[in-house]
Amino acid sequence: ADVFFTAMEYNAALTGAMARVPVPGTPLGDRYPVLPEPRLAQLVAAIRLAAGWKAPDICVHPPVKQALAWGANVCVVEAGAVPRDTGHYRQEWQVFTVETASEWFEECGYELDWGLKR
Repeated sequence: ADVFFTAMEYNAALTGAMARVPVPGTPLGDRYPVLPEPRLAQLVAAIRLAAGWKAPDICVHPPVKQALAWGANVCVVEAGAVPRDTGHYRQEWQVFTVETASEWFEECGYELDWGLKR
């Protein structure tokens, strides 16, 4: 909450929530599991309600469809070296593609405007 209010104080146009990735061997790595998707979606919904239109863009990472339905309007498609994993990917991380993101946004009621013809 403190980080969110600081972001609002400094007029952040984008904010959001990211699931913490436990790193084995660190003080919190073995103590706390990965944040469940429903909890991440709940945090996104609270941020959307608290930010209103002051922060028009709310990001969720990793992508969670329920979070898009509950207020996130930004997600990330990653490829290459992903710091949250041990492998190197020549394709999108966890097979989450631009096409998948587009489908999720449309299913959650967003109208996509690519600014160009697909």
